[in-house]
Amino acid sequence: MARAAQLQVQALYGGATAQALAVDAGVLHVAAVWRRTPDSHVVMRIGPETPKSQADAFALSLARARADAILTTGGILRAEPEMVVRPFGANADSLLALRRTAFNRNHPPALIVLTRGEIAVDHPALHTWVRPVIITGRVGAQRLKATLGSRTDIRLVALPEPSAAAAIAWAQRELGARTISIEAGPSTAVPLYEHPVAIDELMLSVYEGTPPAAVVGKPFVSPAQIDAALPRCVADTAVDEVSGPWRFQRWLRPAQ
Repeated sequence: MARAAQLQVQALYGGATAQALAVDAGVLHVAAVWRRTPDSHVVMRIGPETPKSQADAFALSLARARADAILTTGGILRAEPEMVVRPFGANADSLLALRRTAFNRNHPPALIVLTRGEIAVDHPALHTWVRPVIITGRVGAQRLKATLGSRTDIRLVALPEPSAAAAIAWAQRELGARTISIEAGPSTAVPLYEHPVAIDELMLSVYEGTPPAAVVGKPFVSPAQIDAALPRCVADTAVDEVSGPWRFQRWLRPAQ
């Protein structure tokens, strides 16, 4: 059953096998951006006008299939009220089989939501497939304790100084997470590329057409910053979609 996903992994990422991806554990960032100029990337907001790509949807699902924990934010959940965090699309069953076999993951990942305390606890992302964890500060935790009441299906964690880096460290320490997938906006993710770099791998979907102005968001990590933080580009594959031209890149940090 996993063969269909195996073939798409190889097609998108320069012949890499799922087994090779399994070796590359660490902090994985998956993102879709627009190449505004040769020297700049911009995040695309999710909405009805966002350029669609089946290959990009597969890339996101592949990152989820590899992960012990997925880190997102309350802002992402508010922006995507119907978001469901699991492999999806035509290859969903194949990816879940790949998760069990090539990636040796027999349980759903933790979904870690980083928030100041403003989160709808009935969001569907917190109630499908994943093991939900909310990470916040002390004030946010007090607010959410009242909202959660006696519920035990969502784990609530208060950190003295909550941040993406602190959430990553918590997941590694408390959950034993070896592969953590980052699904967050630039305000959360971009600082992880600054010294000391926290990202080990970037799976980048790059739209090379011209998107509608309504979907153009904030600046993303520039190509120069990516090259400085993750100097090994191990895949750069062009794909023509109905929405226009895309490139699928995979960047790695040098072996430590």
